[in-house]
Amino acid sequence: MALYGESTQKRCWTFTADAVRELRSSAREVVIHRVLSQLEAGSDAAAAVDGGDDRDRDVKMRHRESLDGNRCVVLEKVLTEREEMALRWTHEMRIMRICKAYNLPTVVGATAITYFKRFYLRVSVMEFAPFVVALSSLYAALKVEEINVDAAKLVEFVLEREQEFELPQLLQGSVPLSADTILNAELTFLEQIDFHLICYLPYSSLRTAKKELEAFVKNAGACDKLWKAAYDVFNTSVLYSDLILLSTPGKIALALLWFCSCLPHVQEGLEDLDLNGAVRAFCRSTLERSSALSSAASMAEDALLAKEQEIERLVAAINTIDREDVGNRTSKEEAWRLEVKRYAIENKENNPLSEQYQQMRSDEKTKLDHLRREKQKKQREKRDHEFAELLGAPAHSIPEATGSVDMDISVKKRKTLF
Repeated sequence: MALYGESTQKRCWTFTADAVRELRSSAREVVIHRVLSQLEAGSDAAAAVDGGDDRDRDVKMRHRESLDGNRCVVLEKVLTEREEMALRWTHEMRIMRICKAYNLPTVVGATAITYFKRFYLRVSVMEFAPFVVALSSLYAALKVEEINVDAAKLVEFVLEREQEFELPQLLQGSVPLSADTILNAELTFLEQIDFHLICYLPYSSLRTAKKELEAFVKNAGACDKLWKAAYDVFNTSVLYSDLILLSTPGKIALALLWFCSCLPHVQEGLEDLDLNGAVRAFCRSTLERSSALSSAASMAEDALLAKEQEIERLVAAINTIDREDVGNRTSKEEAWRLEVKRYAIENKENNPLSEQYQQMRSDEKTKLDHLRREKQKKQREKRDHEFAELLGAPAHSIPEATGSVDMDISVKKRKTLF
């Protein structure tokens, strides 16, 4: 694996908070434009049918007024940014529940959730079915982590525990989930994340920081307790936030240790140790080494100050996430309401679970089969023509080459020879 500084994660998948908001807002605008275009196309067709006489002007005027009303209707129908976030969170949590039930390593779920977040940066959940994308993310993570679970087994396991995983119910116009659902969506999924499958998560940085912190504070028990708390906070809250899109794994790890050093249950039994002070000093020491390596001497102090401020911002963000998310998760009923609302305006051609998608695939297969037959026919005609030129006979007089003809010729030859 390449160093983080040379990775696609740093170059292509690390953003500012404003950039993330802008990408998601643009994706939502695409959906609004698509739905409005569909309504306008229908209204234009209706206006064309109703027009044709002196009433054309009045008809068109009413048509345009109707379009203005349609814009308001569309904005009410599409998911709000907060509703999209809630729906994404629901599917991210489902990914981790599936991993735990299957006894998969935590890193598999974290990697899959990272893929899921990347996928929905540039497209909305109203364009691609999030349930299919969630399973595609998990399937890709299993491959990357070299865990042998094929698509059929994964789908079978998920369907067997439908109630436990609170799977979205099949809506009108849907087809059952199967292994082909994931396999057919695989290329689209990989294209959307630019085939960038290497993920850097804070787990490795936390393990390294724990070892160095033990030498720094001379208290292995306190460090182990702190590391477990940081690991737990990341897996239960930070992983489902946007922080993994906003900062480096190393800085997130330091921020987690800093944040957890203030937690009462971590400080319990360590009254004789200023754990928070020790962790802050450790973070500064680590950042000093990093700044000295990456900056000239004249710039090192400025670089150090900037990194310390970033760590403090991350600590504040983790505190907000941890405090807000504990009791504000989306309920099963609310998730189902959002799924129904999303399904009503989704792009069915992008959903492998829709009848429209299946029909489109069938039409494409029929077209490809026709093109293949035409190509084979032309190849046969070309061979016949070349063979006719070789023998000096008209092409139509050359018998079509088949297995049975070849066998008849060989039999005649054997009779002649013997």
